[in-house]
Amino acid sequence: MVEQPLCFFSVVRYVPDPIRNEAKNIGIVLLCPEKRFGKSKFLKSRFHLQRDSRRYATLQSMIRGYQIDLPGEYKENLYETTLFAPLPPQWTKADLEKLSRECSNLIQFSMPSAILGDPERTLNELFQERVQVRGGNRATQTRKVAASIFKRTFHPYGLDDTIEEDAEIPVHNHKYRFDIGIKNGKLRYAIKTLDFQKADLQRVEEAGGYYAHIWHIVQSETGAKGLWLVNPPSQSDAIEERFKLVTSWAEEAKIEVRNINETEEVAKMIAVEINDHSPSH
Repeated sequence: MVEQPLCFFSVVRYVPDPIRNEAKNIGIVLLCPEKRFGKSKFLKSRFHLQRDSRRYATLQSMIRGYQIDLPGEYKENLYETTLFAPLPPQWTKADLEKLSRECSNLIQFSMPSAILGDPERTLNELFQERVQVRGGNRATQTRKVAASIFKRTFHPYGLDDTIEEDAEIPVHNHKYRFDIGIKNGKLRYAIKTLDFQKADLQRVEEAGGYYAHIWHIVQSETGAKGLWLVNPPSQSDAIEERFKLVTSWAEEAKIEVRNINETEEVAKMIAVEINDHSPSH
């Protein structure tokens, strides 16, 4: 396994209505203490605000207010692209945890997560995955984001070739398609992503029912583990009931269900599992 530096990152969210807590990811803050690296990257267009609006001015003021609490010199010419100047090299995970605890209004910081990798490249990859997702329908985006996280997490273990996006699994005379297949000599995991924040919930429900129904066929033939990465509904009791129904089908079929936000944690668990069972270990 290639040694990679340990980094910590937080996702920065803009919450137009803190009561409803409907957040938009607008940026990434990443630290790598051993490399004395600290940097942030933001996409202000996700505010969806006019530059001359009152809310935009409020956000500008708030961000500059956070900068007062951030050590280091604020640089006006960096504001348009990054909101913050480069972060001080002495910052640690504890500083990101402090931001997460204290910022709970229009601008919020997620609790920091650990990740291995080159800090500059990792910052750009996280920005593309969590903030700058473009093109395609929402289902395709969810799949591509999950696949990208798996690829990045598997890379330090030298397991890039074990990931197959839009995997085709032949069983007898039929071929079943999954969003991600993890193969290491044989199929180890068959992964499906389901987004319950899509407009067409009927299709999501039908897809869940189909994959729960056919799973015993695929599992008995391949011995693989089934995994769903789901984006749960943000609100509405009616949608929540449909979500619970579909995930109950997965549980009955012995398919593990995890929140899409846990993809990185799940990917690391699977990478360690495969790495520990490889012939070299």
